[in-house]
Amino acid sequence: MNRNAEFCRLNSGATRSSSYYDGAPPPRGEETFLLAEEYENNVGSVAEVTFPNSCQLPEVFHIGDSPQGRWRATSLT
Repeated sequence: MNRNAEFCRLNSGATRSSSYYDGAPPPRGEETFLLAEEYENNVGSVAEVTFPNSCQLPEVFHIGDSPQGRWRATSLT
């Protein structure tokens, strides 16, 4: 449905330094967000997902407070 999803392994809005980068802020550039076929890390490393230009949602979808649940069905209509 949404083949334009792009994945990022860091909080792209974080400007604070990171010990992982020896005190520098995480680098950003053309490879900050990658298409699924370009993303080489595992699914657990995804911190953000974006859908440039548009995102199609099904008529009914579920939202929740956390990945573990309290899911509830909702729709845009």
